[in-house]
This record gives sequence, C-alpha cells and structure tokens, in this order.
Amino acid sequence: MFGQIPRTPYDLHFQVLGIPVRIHPAFFVISAIMGFSEGWARELQVNALIPILLWTGIVFVSILIHELGHALMARSFGWPPQITLYHFGGLASFQPTYGYTPTRSVLISLAGPGAGFIFYGVIIAVESLMIQQGVQQTPMMYYIFLQLKFVNLWWGLVNLLPVYPLDGGQVAEQVCRRMDPYRGMANTFKLGIIVGVGVAIVAWQKTNDTYVAILFLILAFNNYQMLEQTSGRRGPW
Repeated sequence: MFGQIPRTPYDLHFQVLGIPVRIHPAFFVISAIMGFSEGWARELQVNALIPILLWTGIVFVSILIHELGHALMARSFGWPPQITLYHFGGLASFQPTYGYTPTRSVLISLAGPGAGFIFYGVIIAVESLMIQQGVQQTPMMYYIFLQLKFVNLWWGLVNLLPVYPLDGGQVAEQVCRRMDPYRGMANTFKLGIIVGVGVAIVAWQKTNDTYVAILFLILAFNNYQMLEQTSGRRGPW
C-alpha cells in the first residue's frame, strides 16, 4: 500500500495452502498498539496485556484470511501469489501473465473482502450454534467474537471504498480506465482524494476515530502524489 515493503532479519516465513507468507515485525507492533485498551482490561478483569494479545491474534487471522482470498483467486487464474503482512495491513502480490483482463482484476480485488465476509458468516453461525446448544459465553469469548465480527465486517466494507490502492480503489481503477482510457488513472486518483478526505473528516468529527482519520488522510495524500506524477505523462492515463 505504501511502496516497497523492506525485508528484515526478523521477518517470519511460512506457507498456507502452498502460498508463501511473510510477516514484517512492524505488523505485530502496530497491531499491538491498536489493541491497547485499559477499558477492555477492566471489563475482562485481566492484565492489560491480554486484550493486546487477543486483538493481535484476531487481526492476524482476519487479515491473513482476507489476503488468502486475493491470493487464491489469483492462483485460480494461473498466477502464483505470495502474501506479505506489514505495518498497515497486508498485500497479496502476483505477476499476471497471459489472460489478464479487467474482469479478472476486479474479481481478485473483491475476493479479499469476500473471504472476510464469508468468515464473518462462519463466526455468526458458530455463535448461533453455541446459543442453540446452551453454551454461555464468557466475557473473554464475547470479546473475541465481537472483535472478529468487527474486523471482518467493517474493515471489509471500508476496504471497498473507492480509494486507491484499497480493494475498492482497485475496482474503481478498472471502471475509470474503461470509461476513459486516457484519463482513467488520473480520475481514479482524484476520486481517491475526494473520498479519502471525506472519510477522514467524518471519522474525526462523527466517530472521533483518530486511526481511521489519519489512515485516510495518508491515503488521500498518496493519491495526490500519484496524481501529480501522472499529470505530465502521455499515454492512456
């Protein structure tokens, strides 16, 4: 999302379903910072470290499932993918070869949030089954289910906003290019600036969500920079 993701000696490497996964250490650091909550520690009556560890695990599983959605769709088209989890989230990368089309690009972009929504449905189903079986949720279980639903539903919806390079921005790119092959990319960045700034304002004024506000301001600024870079180019932008 924010350029080349540098490798470090502390990266974790493993495979899931035959897909290489690399985790940058900053992924865990940022997730832990986001998970710090004295309120939840008091609510659960546990050490403040416990909600941080739970949140980090929830984010790890959820983002990995999201990126697996992208990666498996890309692999189904014959393009071997790899996944990187880093400070601002995740990235499923692949090298498209023969058969790459705008439709396939859109399908790959939508497969990530789609995987998260399916996982959200599974979580709801498990909760419903527990209720039917008379299993009473502990405060810890309530926290885990609540955060899993929040991340996989709301983060998935936010990711569909038309702000490049979010998944919705990738879809918007294909639509803008189809509508105007020569100014499509520039129009994608303009849309990203407008929506990014708008979301940041709403997040700051209506929900007081500083993280979302800062994130979308950064995204809007990145779209502005990319728009400036394309403004002097010739060709189908």
